[in-house]
Amino acid sequence: MIFRSDINGLRALAVIPVLFFHAHLQGFEGGFLGVDVFFVISGFLITSIILKDMETKQFSLLSFWNKRIRRIFPALIFISIIVTIISIFTMLPYDLKNYGQSLFATIFSANNILLYLTSGYWSLAAEFKPLYHTWSLGVEDQYYFLIPLLIILFFNKFSRLVLFFSFLFVVSFILSFTETNKEMNFLIISHRLWELMAGSLVALYISKYKVNSNNIMASFGLLLIIYSYALPYSFTNNQALYTLLPVLGTVLIILYSSNKSTVGKLLSIKPLLFIGTISYSIYLFHMPLLAFLRLSMENQ
Repeated sequence: MIFRSDINGLRALAVIPVLFFHAHLQGFEGGFLGVDVFFVISGFLITSIILKDMETKQFSLLSFWNKRIRRIFPALIFISIIVTIISIFTMLPYDLKNYGQSLFATIFSANNILLYLTSGYWSLAAEFKPLYHTWSLGVEDQYYFLIPLLIILFFNKFSRLVLFFSFLFVVSFILSFTETNKEMNFLIISHRLWELMAGSLVALYISKYKVNSNNIMASFGLLLIIYSYALPYSFTNNQALYTLLPVLGTVLIILYSSNKSTVGKLLSIKPLLFIGTISYSIYLFHMPLLAFLRLSMENQ
């Protein structure tokens, strides 16, 4: 697959608002929607990689999972070790016990489930948890387990694969649209699947059809993402609907931008490329820094 520098830059436009949102900077009330941009990108890239390997008969399920583990876990283990050492010396026993649960759930890609069963994402207590942001890694890891199995099952019947992915997209979107439990809607993969599937469906489409770059459509996609960050609740408080803006925006950029298009060149400027390249590390490290800062101020 050709390296898309514009998508790498888009990663920067996903991670920076998340950081600003968690730091409570004004003007980034919708910064948490950067995670939704990440979900679409992840669905697109992972599906594209699997399809390419399947077409060249080089795909191995164990090799795929091994690569995902090697991509995700070294940095995650490193930050977990650093955070654990600091926690031992800075947290009270009760907080340390909760941290131990969070650490265990993080390592087993289930912190989204733990958060749902305990404090949730939106509670004040969650902001003091150094690893609470790893809920999104849990959602992605669960998807990485699921998606290759589905593609293997339907690969030789492409139309059925598209139909089944579309079915999952619609069902998940309906679940998100109708869900009244805010934490369930935000944290659990069944209600997030449609965002990852949006990226996967784009990958399926591009694998069969050539899409010419279109600056108007790509620019509109970029505006949708920026607008959602600044005014996430301007039209509705329904998560499925306000999340639709960054998801659609990301889909439009993936489809209609390119390394040589105007939007692509904008997203490929060196600062964005650099931030995009280290976006995973930024995402991992930013929350522990903020959480320990809040804990130190709380204990003064």
